[in-house]
Amino acid sequence: MSMDMDTPALQFNEQLVGTKAIKVDVLTRRLTVLHNELKAFEQTQVDCSSLTSVSRDLINKKVLHHSNSTVTALASCCLADILRLFAPEAPYDQRELKLIFDVFISQLGDLDKNKSADFHYHFYLLESLSTVKSILIMADLDQAIDMTTQLFLQCFDTVGKRLPQNVQVCMTDILAQLVEEVPLSQEVVELVLEQLAADDRATNTKHTMAVDLCRMTSDTLQRRVCQYFTETLMTVSHSGEEGMEGLERVHSWIQKIYCVIPSLLLNVIPQLQEELGLDELDVRQLATETIGNMFADKSSALFRQYPSIWKAWLDRRRDKSVTIRMRWVELACLIYQNHPDMVAKEMNDCFINLLTDQDEKVRSSVCAAIGKMSVEIIIEYMSKVVLKQLLMRCKDRKGVVQKEAMNAAGTIYNQVYTQLNDSKIMSNFGWIPCDLFHCLLVGNRRLEVLLDDALQTHIFPEIMDDAVRAERFVTVFMSFDEKAKMAFYSYIANGKRNIEMLEKFIEFCDNDGTDSILSEYDQNQAERVMKMIAGQFEDHARVVSSLKQLRDIDDLDIVRSLRNSISVEKEYKNVVTAQKSLLKRLEQKAHGALEPWSWLLNRTHLLVVNKSVVPYLYSALRSTRGNRQSSVQDRSDASQTLAKKIGTEFPRMCISYADDLIRHIMNDNGGSITDISLEILASTIKSLPTELSLRSNILTRLSSYASNGSVLQAENATTILCNSNDSETTCTDLLDELIEDANLENSNLLTTLTSLSVIAKYSPSLLRSHLNIMVDFVQQKCMTQKVMISGSENNPEWDEYDNLREISKQKLSSAPILTNYLIGMAETKQMVDDDIALKIISMLWDLVDTTCDIAVADKTSAAESSHLRLFAATSIVQLGEYSAYQHFLDVSRFEQLGLLLQDSCYYVRFRFGEYLMLGLAKAEINPRYQILLFLCAHEPEETYMHKVTNFIRGRITRKIRGSQADFPFEFSIDRLIHLLAHHPDFGSTDDELYIFSQYIEYFISCYATQENITLLYYYVQRIKLSRDALSEDETQNSHILCELASLLLERRAKRTGWQIESGRQVVKLQSKLYKPLDVELQKQALENSFISEKLAARIQNEEPKKKMEKRIRGDEGAMIASSKKIKRT
Repeated sequence: MSMDMDTPALQFNEQLVGTKAIKVDVLTRRLTVLHNELKAFEQTQVDCSSLTSVSRDLINKKVLHHSNSTVTALASCCLADILRLFAPEAPYDQRELKLIFDVFISQLGDLDKNKSADFHYHFYLLESLSTVKSILIMADLDQAIDMTTQLFLQCFDTVGKRLPQNVQVCMTDILAQLVEEVPLSQEVVELVLEQLAADDRATNTKHTMAVDLCRMTSDTLQRRVCQYFTETLMTVSHSGEEGMEGLERVHSWIQKIYCVIPSLLLNVIPQLQEELGLDELDVRQLATETIGNMFADKSSALFRQYPSIWKAWLDRRRDKSVTIRMRWVELACLIYQNHPDMVAKEMNDCFINLLTDQDEKVRSSVCAAIGKMSVEIIIEYMSKVVLKQLLMRCKDRKGVVQKEAMNAAGTIYNQVYTQLNDSKIMSNFGWIPCDLFHCLLVGNRRLEVLLDDALQTHIFPEIMDDAVRAERFVTVFMSFDEKAKMAFYSYIANGKRNIEMLEKFIEFCDNDGTDSILSEYDQNQAERVMKMIAGQFEDHARVVSSLKQLRDIDDLDIVRSLRNSISVEKEYKNVVTAQKSLLKRLEQKAHGALEPWSWLLNRTHLLVVNKSVVPYLYSALRSTRGNRQSSVQDRSDASQTLAKKIGTEFPRMCISYADDLIRHIMNDNGGSITDISLEILASTIKSLPTELSLRSNILTRLSSYASNGSVLQAENATTILCNSNDSETTCTDLLDELIEDANLENSNLLTTLTSLSVIAKYSPSLLRSHLNIMVDFVQQKCMTQKVMISGSENNPEWDEYDNLREISKQKLSSAPILTNYLIGMAETKQMVDDDIALKIISMLWDLVDTTCDIAVADKTSAAESSHLRLFAATSIVQLGEYSAYQHFLDVSRFEQLGLLLQDSCYYVRFRFGEYLMLGLAKAEINPRYQILLFLCAHEPEETYMHKVTNFIRGRITRKIRGSQADFPFEFSIDRLIHLLAHHPDFGSTDDELYIFSQYIEYFISCYATQENITLLYYYVQRIKLSRDALSEDETQNSHILCELASLLLERRAKRTGWQIESGRQVVKLQSKLYKPLDVELQKQALENSFISEKLAARIQNEEPKKKMEKRIRGDEGAMIASSKKIKRT
């Protein structure tokens, strides 16, 4: 190399390699001198020929591989300078360069500021390789790939030693230079990807270096990474189970790397889309999870860059694999949570569909996932349709779905509750408790257990502040429609019934818990009570077992806790403490009984309806004074309704607060609150007669209301007087005044009649001496009055009570005096003269027989006749529940009552049917009335028809549970056959019989099961071998209907694949309905055929009817009046 005369040359002339070993300190000194002189030279500003000698000595193994680390470090620094000064041509061949760079790599591995005195030499080497770019010499070596791999491993291992930042910068730089020039081995790519995917990103210097490296060489690494993932995915995705572990690792890297450097995966992500459509389940599931997690990342770039992948991922919600659909749901909620603006509409539609997925695991997953979402997201983005569908899942066939749906809905409501003053939030979420209470109407015992827990966990959670809890109680009630209110009232009644049964159960636990102390009778009674309690739950046996476990535990503290847990007279905090104490002790002494006892305690509903809320309900009534704001009025109305209901069902919760109500009653300026207080106190006191003592001035005020107040005031004031202590004198004086005022000239006659009817019910003995006067007044004066109306167009079949004429109201107020007297006498176990009873009940039957057609023909009020007909029918049903009057309601009269369910006036049909269903539900009337509801088979109002059907099926489901042994007599088909045989419209033509066959078909559709169809069939055959006990002339009607029933049962069996088993079945008919025929007549009955072949073929070949479609009520849940008239078949 030619140089100018003044070009500096190396002055170092000492020996580095000799024939004898040079001492370490001497060699170190010499190398130091050489290093200092070399690093002082500028590149291209040195006479390279002067470097020839040292350049050879430095690669001598006695120097470069010296045992002393400092010597090697210094030699490496000198070599780095030699490469710098000779650049771009190194003075070494391939073999020598490999030797040099092997040492360089080794030296870089020794970088450790804390452990090596040679750190500054190592860093000098590193910095030189970086700044001079002499590291690129390695790229030209034959072993470049292997050496680069070794360097990458060494650098990533070294950088993890927490070295200064400039070390990491230089290392990253030399690696970046090599990435651009040297093909990377799979080991290097995996090393980089592994560090990019590290979990401890914030503190991991290896991860930081990998990120920096990728950013510096993004284009080059992008290609290398894509190639790596392509090869790896192709290899492992088709390798069966053996490849899944590797595939999972690769997918994990992709997810994590995407969160760090998404650009690195530009061409990798589309490959995942292909995996979404593969047949291999594991691969498809892994791809669904990976892509879902990537879309769930906070960055929204993936949506914009890969819209087709987003669409493909959305399609996985319909994957044939349940597991994938479930996992999709979980990821979808995460995506919804992080990107609501972008995905809300699509996700809402997906959730609506998945909530009706065919698999319960998927439906359950959707419910659970929604329940875990942020309430802020739900409020802002989730559609009401999704929430409505979520609430529908509370009625799902599967318990796991019911549970998750209730918990999700309850959780959402609990979280938004404090924001319900916002009208939008109230509109979108305030209805949730309403729909939850609708679930009670399903009649599913498992569902009811889950609902008890959800309500007391989320809707009425534990709140020790009585005022706050009472306010929430009212707020929830205000969300109810009529359907939910019915369910809530049933909820309260069920709680009351459960408390009463548990109180009875406690009586058998008050001894020392040993069965030997109980008599055999008490043992049987205890068993009966436990079965009754367990009958409320699906898992009967487990509940009975838990009851026995508690009874057998010799622990008075447990019994005391149980008594306090179900006490209606305890404050809320005391009930909470007692229940927690009981469950804690049971967990210790009878762990298996813990869950069933939590069901039992929940079923008392005392953490919802409790004594502590009563004074706050009363205080809400006061808030209406001088305040006409609608919201305050609505809250007051709700408080009033709740107070009345609690007073009726749990009077002992309210009696201690009676003074609050009395103050309102005595207030001369009380206004409407006086009426409310009267009503609430009346509903409370009539359940606890004689427990309330009233001062004379209060009795006087009540008497004034009873004689001169409004109808409502009179009814409630008189009720209070008749049921309070020491008020007989007041009631007697009041009665005398009322009897004197009982005349048609009295302008306040309705008030007088109302008070008289109350006295007749609660103090009938006081009325006895005036009975003849009252019977004559009611029957000869009031009931003989007529409201004349000319023209049928001006004479509607129904009008609301408030719109009726005064005469009609007088009739409707006077008749209850007589019926209440009969009821009152029966309640107090007093006898009524049969002639009087007959006279009153005959009047009722006359009213039942007066149809709208008769009223129109007589030009009297049809609406009045409908009201009176309805009153009479319900009164007869009520009177029939007392043994003293049951002989007035024989089979013929009973069946006549059923015709009101086919009355021409819809409101009579509807309200009489409602009366029967409510009485049956509360077990207040004889179960035989159930059979009358089948006369609704031709009901034209589908909404009402649907309600009746649901009621029947619900009761049958709860009653029999598919067991032949439990065939309940009230559903027996012989009652239906007899009822239809005596129907006034029964006829024997084909068309008439076809119409009557639909009654039987309706019965079969509600009641027949695979288990009982054989028994039903044999009942029908037995009837055909019997005669009508009521009228032998009607026997043939029953036989005709039996043939129809046989055909219909055979048709049902054929369509469903059920078997009507042969063999003799032991069946017993109602003796009041049918008697056995003589043997000869039985033979004739079997041989006779009453149905034409044409009709039989019509029935056998008739196409199945579609199930009744559900109809939606109006927004307020009100029943819309029908203009249809029903024609009796």
